[in-house]
Amino acid sequence: MATSDQLKFRIVWKLFHKGCWGKGHLAGRDICKGLPPEERNACFEALSDLVRENLVVRKKHEHGDPYRYYLNRHRLGEIRKILGI
Repeated sequence: MATSDQLKFRIVWKLFHKGCWGKGHLAGRDICKGLPPEERNACFEALSDLVRENLVVRKKHEHGDPYRYYLNRHRLGEIRKILGI
């Protein structure tokens, strides 16, 4: 079972790798895709923690999932620290 920090790293890495800065965004189900079923709930919890920490921004969306997520440009320094770049 992955820890909360490992899941946060995975979420931030996936958003960074896909170029999700503002206009480019991903649905929550796509962010947690590829994880074993028992870790998906923990992934959604880690995603909401990142939204509370203001590293990830949640945007209301009309089609499909109600929300889309992207990285906060103003927190680039902290995002790089998490990724180790």
